[in-house]
Amino acid sequence: MVEFFTEVLEDKISASIKPNYEGGYKMKHTSSSTTHVLFRMSLAIVILGCFVFSMATNAVANSVTLQDDSYVKSRARTFWWGHTTNHTVTPLPLPGQAISAALQEQGNYPDYVNNVTTTLTSTGGTGFAPTVFTVVADPQDMDTDGYLESLLCLHFTVDAQFDYDISGYYNTSGSHSSVTEKTWFYVWLKNLDTGEYLFTNEQYQEGDPINLTVGDGSPLGDLFGTLPAGNYEFYVKMTVGTSSESGWAFLDRDGVGAVTLELTSPCEGDFDNDGDVDGSDLAVFAADFGRTDCPCIEESYETGTIYFLKKEIQRLKGEIAELKGQ
Repeated sequence: MVEFFTEVLEDKISASIKPNYEGGYKMKHTSSSTTHVLFRMSLAIVILGCFVFSMATNAVANSVTLQDDSYVKSRARTFWWGHTTNHTVTPLPLPGQAISAALQEQGNYPDYVNNVTTTLTSTGGTGFAPTVFTVVADPQDMDTDGYLESLLCLHFTVDAQFDYDISGYYNTSGSHSSVTEKTWFYVWLKNLDTGEYLFTNEQYQEGDPINLTVGDGSPLGDLFGTLPAGNYEFYVKMTVGTSSESGWAFLDRDGVGAVTLELTSPCEGDFDNDGDVDGSDLAVFAADFGRTDCPCIEESYETGTIYFLKKEIQRLKGEIAELKGQ
């Protein structure tokens, strides 16, 4: 960034001089007004560059906070014996840690056991690294008529605007002639302040095998987008099951899946979305420089100062154009 503004200053100075016949240099314009304007414009450019650099080095990372009522849960149901077992973990650890909810539902026959393990992992949460939550259903191993379920409910708060990205899959397999194989796969992201669903995707299918991806079917909303500062709920349900308590079956039916929510504090200076802030982003900025029809945003001290400096540079450019025309 500093190098870029140095180059801009050098270009402005070079543009104001030209070589003479002796190989030296002299000013293109000898007018003291022009020299004064060039000096003021160069000073404004340097100040703007230093101010932007200062903002970058002193920036504070935005945060994602989990609420205490967030949970991860495993549930197993055996129809024949009428047993239901739940294992719920709450509150969840801070981002960057893993937690697992594992259980086993066993009936009268030790050889036939329904096992389900649901694991939540997370990364990031420090600096400007993305915060990533991943819930994994593995294994879901069903040996008797019933269902196995992996659940995640995240209640979280973001203190500034964040970008979100949702991805994942859920696959079930195994067959038995006397039962109906069922698969449920629900994912949603909800703004708790407004009640609006930013994304919801509720899938249910019968048969075998079933291979589902987040976004299949007829989802509402977008798999990626922007979250304003506020409170949100992210919910995942992955369930493998058979027909209701209509019959007895020993079978091997399995489920495996993983769903990820990635939250990233946006890099507002990366205008060309290539993962860095450099001279090409300044070129994008320059293309819109001087516009007066941009959408208004809430002005802070920093944005107000930058706005003033940009307008000052634009005004001085106009003065130089007028002096050149004289």
